[in-house]
Amino acid sequence: MKINFLRQLDKEHTRAQSQLYWGGFLLVSLLVVLVVFPSQLFLQIGAVLSVLILFIGILPRLELGLYLLLAIGFFNGWEVALIKYEWAKNLNYLASINAPLVDIVALVLLACLAVALVFGQNHFDYRRLWFLLLPSILYGLFLSFALLSAWRVYDYSIMTSVKFWLRNMMFVFVAYVLMPGILIRRQEILERIIKIWHWVGLGVALFGLSSLLVVQQTGWHRVVPYGWGSFAPLGYNHNLIAEVLIATIPLAFYLFIKNRGRTGSDFYLASLGLMILAELLTLSRAGWLALGLQVLIAIYIFRQSIKRFISSQGRLAWLALLGIFAVLGAYMGIFLTSSIVSSSTSSRLHAMDIVLFYSARQPILGYGPGSYIPILLNTFDYTIEYGFPLEAHGFALKILLEEGLLGLVLFGLFLLTVFLFLRQAYNKSTGQTRLLAVALLSMVAGAVFFQLFNTSYFSAVMWLPIGVALAGAGLIINRY
Repeated sequence: MKINFLRQLDKEHTRAQSQLYWGGFLLVSLLVVLVVFPSQLFLQIGAVLSVLILFIGILPRLELGLYLLLAIGFFNGWEVALIKYEWAKNLNYLASINAPLVDIVALVLLACLAVALVFGQNHFDYRRLWFLLLPSILYGLFLSFALLSAWRVYDYSIMTSVKFWLRNMMFVFVAYVLMPGILIRRQEILERIIKIWHWVGLGVALFGLSSLLVVQQTGWHRVVPYGWGSFAPLGYNHNLIAEVLIATIPLAFYLFIKNRGRTGSDFYLASLGLMILAELLTLSRAGWLALGLQVLIAIYIFRQSIKRFISSQGRLAWLALLGIFAVLGAYMGIFLTSSIVSSSTSSRLHAMDIVLFYSARQPILGYGPGSYIPILLNTFDYTIEYGFPLEAHGFALKILLEEGLLGLVLFGLFLLTVFLFLRQAYNKSTGQTRLLAVALLSMVAGAVFFQLFNTSYFSAVMWLPIGVALAGAGLIINRY
């Protein structure tokens, strides 16, 4: 036993020495390049070296790359858009780089995973990945018919449509569903991810609440993201805060219940309260509805405990609950009848009418991936009223127009499979594991429901919660 332990220590020491050696080698190489090569060539080589350093740093410990990916997964505002900088405009391929940082990290991690699989650096038990089989088949069918519709795309720009299919539709599934499913192999990894996302949610909540003091607002005061100079970590739309908190609130609830009665439980309760407060004060209608759905899920699952608590507290508990819901209902009711909301609702309803009009004329396969904005842009009735169109508010409208009824049905079946699998994990779980299953189910329900009304559906914001939840459910089921 002692000999094995010493051997393990020796292996870890050798690995650390190897990482230190390669890290030092790359650092020296970078300094040599800085001195020897012209500035433009240095920037090109520097970009390659940066990716190479990230690759070598992640390769020995893929879990570290996964933690990094998940820590920045909700920050779509962290973009690498080199075209904005004068020094990059004339540097060949650098000027074409325009992507969220999370996507670049995901590409590097995918490359590391591919190397590990090919050369057997990590021993993966493929049998435990059975839970990814049916969702992968259904989503693969959805992708197949979407690619078929790209060959008859609306404006005949087939290559643009295929690029959208690759970049926005296939990549998110491979990088944010399949890869977490492969890498989340132990309960300890899942617990670390939950804690990382709890800290992300708390940070976003505090950042958002600070906007009430920092950002000058007129009319309705709300929690909004803001930036420093040209850097805005969450963009400038309030929904970008709301969608992060919808994914992290169930995890904060899980950590609070799990640690109730222990040291630190008050901290988790306080962070949960701050997240909920920030979510409500975003005044995001999608956020309110998604949070309401999560509350209903919790009420249904914990209905017996809630009944016992209310009966033990008597009328005071009922009056407190009625008072809270009355205040929230009145505030939301007044806000929903305001002019700012009615204007937004009008544009969305108009866009929906246009989608239904076009879909009736090409209902089965739709007009091809990425055709939503070109179609609305060429609809004079919409642009004269609302200007340049944004992406569809909700994945249902986008898929219906671009991939038709067939694509919408296949995508719906994929989501249904995900929820059925999460429910299976809940039914097989007990004790704290059941609490974990509830948190994962609620997280995905909120994230998917939110994107019925928002525009972040083909990004890490929606797909990472699905990937992590599927992996967590697989761990739960494989235990029993």
